[in-house]
Amino acid sequence: MGHQRKKVDSNTSAKAVKGVVCVAIDKGTFSINSADDAVYSNGEVVISGGTFSISSGDDGINGAGGKDGSGAPGWPGGIPSLGNYYLYINGGYIVVNALGDGLDVNGSIEMKGGTVIIHGPTSNMNSIVDYDAGFKMTDGFIVAAGSSGMAQSPSINSTQYSLLMNFRSVIAARTLFHIQNSSNTDILTFMPLRSYQSVMFCSSALTKGSSYDVYLGGSSTGTVADGLYEGGTYSGGTISATFTISDIVTTIKK
Repeated sequence: MGHQRKKVDSNTSAKAVKGVVCVAIDKGTFSINSADDAVYSNGEVVISGGTFSISSGDDGINGAGGKDGSGAPGWPGGIPSLGNYYLYINGGYIVVNALGDGLDVNGSIEMKGGTVIIHGPTSNMNSIVDYDAGFKMTDGFIVAAGSSGMAQSPSINSTQYSLLMNFRSVIAARTLFHIQNSSNTDILTFMPLRSYQSVMFCSSALTKGSSYDVYLGGSSTGTVADGLYEGGTYSGGTISATFTISDIVTTIKK
């Protein structure tokens, strides 16, 4: 990011969209640059549509149940607890560039549609996706790149296949992460805007029994938006891993 965020004292709320019980968004275009959480609720967050561009000094989307600042129920000092808090994503186009967690809920995430792209965080004290009770994904597209210390993927009760790939060393920002199938058809070409050590990807393009190659680096002639390439031709990368989808979640450590 090209500027420094103004520090906010602990008694001031710097959350952009905040709900005491629930935040529900059906449509609209949102460009959020916040010192604290971009979208926050003490209970539920429900996103059914809309376009979001989020740059956050803390969590991108947070169904915290009081985690930040006030402390979660039964835990003084803001330590997260397992609770009946939810983040629902049913549609929309969401891009998160976060210093803290990309998606964060002290409970469950359910995704039934839409597109989510997450850049960051880089600190291993935070995670691209952070949940306590599960992340069920039945439809939609999500790609996230960031730190590996607390990396999580969608849960095994999902109906869509996903990949979680962790690296031994940090990969430089803007290094392409590319997946193609055994027929050399492009599945994903992604340019994380922050350095990364973990990539999580879930899409209907991943199918059981199919084999895929992962490449790092290289270039693409496609059109890029929010780090995601569409169309064009990928070339020049170095193969990093080969995997076959057999389970709902495939985890690779390199």
